[in-house]
Amino acid sequence: MRENDVDFDWLYKQTEDESTKQLISLIKEDKIDIENKGPFQLQLGKYKIHITPLGAICSLDIYQEHFKVNEHRKLDTFSGKDAQVIIDIGAHEGFYLLRTKDLNPECAIIAVEPIPISFKLLEKNVKENNLKNVILENKAIAQNVKKITLEYVKENTALSGARLFGDRDYYLDKIKTIDIGAI
Repeated sequence: MRENDVDFDWLYKQTEDESTKQLISLIKEDKIDIENKGPFQLQLGKYKIHITPLGAICSLDIYQEHFKVNEHRKLDTFSGKDAQVIIDIGAHEGFYLLRTKDLNPECAIIAVEPIPISFKLLEKNVKENNLKNVILENKAIAQNVKKITLEYVKENTALSGARLFGDRDYYLDKIKTIDIGAI
């Protein structure tokens, strides 16, 4: 567990919802049931976010990066504050998208996420938070349309790529691609 990377005190302050506080405590204590439980919802700030038990620590770390640390926002061109359209390649569970809509609600966002587990959470996060002007694509970006094999770590599906991990035994999935020019 990477408890030192996640500021649990900060997360507790982001919610008044008791069930969310209980889930955060279970995640912190490494007692979340990863075998028998599907994705679950947390109420953090004004957002309902869906994450998986297996990837909870990594998801909370990424959420915290977007809503507390803000490293992504240090580059003006990456902040999205004045953008009319953003293409979010590798949208994962949608935390960049949520934060960008928070700062620039009128911005159109095309979110591309190839990993099926992450894409389902992304869909739920967009739908549950009633985000408008968002297009979701469950594909990878490539030079031409085809199917490719992507590897990813189930605990952190943000770590993924085509033969990213060499000979290690990670989860493999056949993914459709979309030509970047088609977006």
